[in-house]
Amino acid sequence: MNHSRSAIYRICLLAVVILTIAGGIFYYVNYVEKQTTVTEGTLVWQVQTPYI
Repeated sequence: MNHSRSAIYRICLLAVVILTIAGGIFYYVNYVEKQTTVTEGTLVWQVQTPYI
C-alpha cells in the first residue's frame, strides 16, 4: 500500500509540473510575445507652457 501511495504522489507532482510548464508557455505566447517595444524612431519631448 505504501508503494501505491508514493506512485500516486509522483504522478500528481508530475502533473503539477507539466501544467506549470504548459501555463508558462501559454502565458509567454499570448502576453509577452505580443508586447511591442519601440526600438527605432525619434523621441520628441514637448514642454507645455502654462496658460496666462
